[in-house]
Amino acid sequence: MELKEEIPRIYDKNLKHYGSPRIYHQLLQEGYHIGKTRVERLMRELDIQVVAKKRYKATNTSWVADTT
Repeated sequence: MELKEEIPRIYDKNLKHYGSPRIYHQLLQEGYHIGKTRVERLMRELDIQVVAKKRYKATNTSWVADTT
Protein backbone atom coordinates (compact mmCIF):
# COMPACT_ATOMS: atom_id res chain seq x y z
CA MET A 1 0.00 0.00 0.00
CA GLU A 2 1.18 3.53 -0.68
CA LEU A 3 2.09 5.82 2.21
CA LYS A 4 -0.54 8.39 1.20
CA GLU A 5 -3.11 5.66 1.83
CA GLU A 6 -1.52 4.24 4.98
CA ILE A 7 -1.20 7.54 6.88
CA PRO A 8 -4.94 8.41 6.69
CA ARG A 9 -5.81 4.80 7.58
CA ILE A 10 -3.72 4.95 10.78
CA TYR A 11 -4.99 8.47 11.53
CA ASP A 12 -8.67 7.51 11.19
CA LYS A 13 -8.22 4.20 13.01
CA ASN A 14 -6.97 6.10 16.06
CA LEU A 15 -9.84 8.60 16.12
CA LYS A 16 -7.70 11.41 14.65
CA HIS A 17 -5.64 11.65 17.85
CA TYR A 18 -2.36 10.43 16.35
CA GLY A 19 0.21 13.01 15.27
CA SER A 20 3.31 12.48 13.17
CA PRO A 21 5.43 10.84 15.92
CA ARG A 22 2.85 8.14 16.65
CA ILE A 23 2.06 7.57 12.97
CA TYR A 24 5.81 7.36 12.28
CA HIS A 25 6.26 4.68 14.96
CA GLN A 26 3.21 2.78 13.73
CA LEU A 27 4.61 2.73 10.19
CA LEU A 28 7.95 1.46 11.50
CA GLN A 29 6.15 -1.35 13.34
CA GLU A 30 4.33 -2.26 10.12
CA GLY A 31 7.67 -2.61 8.31
CA TYR A 32 7.92 0.68 6.39
CA HIS A 33 11.34 2.33 6.17
CA ILE A 34 10.51 6.01 6.40
CA GLY A 35 11.73 9.12 8.19
CA LYS A 36 9.77 11.22 10.66
CA THR A 37 10.24 14.32 8.49
CA ARG A 38 8.67 12.56 5.52
CA VAL A 39 5.65 11.57 7.62
CA GLU A 40 5.29 15.21 8.71
CA ARG A 41 5.49 16.41 5.11
CA LEU A 42 2.96 13.86 3.86
CA MET A 43 0.56 14.78 6.68
CA ARG A 44 0.80 18.44 5.65
CA GLU A 45 0.19 17.51 2.00
CA LEU A 46 -2.86 15.47 3.01
CA ASP A 47 -4.03 18.31 5.29
CA ILE A 48 -4.13 16.02 8.33
CA GLN A 49 -3.90 17.57 11.78
CA VAL A 50 -4.41 16.13 15.23
CA VAL A 51 -7.79 16.75 16.82
CA ALA A 52 -6.97 17.60 20.43
CA LYS A 53 -8.82 15.70 23.11
CA LYS A 54 -10.84 17.88 25.46
CA ARG A 55 -9.48 17.93 28.96
CA TYR A 56 -11.65 16.89 31.86
CA LYS A 57 -12.99 19.79 33.86
CA ALA A 58 -14.79 19.16 37.12
CA THR A 59 -17.87 21.36 37.26
CA ASN A 60 -19.77 19.86 40.19
CA THR A 61 -19.10 21.66 43.45
CA SER A 62 -21.58 19.69 45.58
CA TRP A 63 -18.69 18.46 47.73
CA VAL A 64 -18.02 22.02 48.98
CA ALA A 65 -19.45 22.61 52.48
CA ASP A 66 -22.40 24.97 52.69
CA THR A 67 -21.18 28.15 54.41
CA THR A 68 -24.58 29.83 54.93
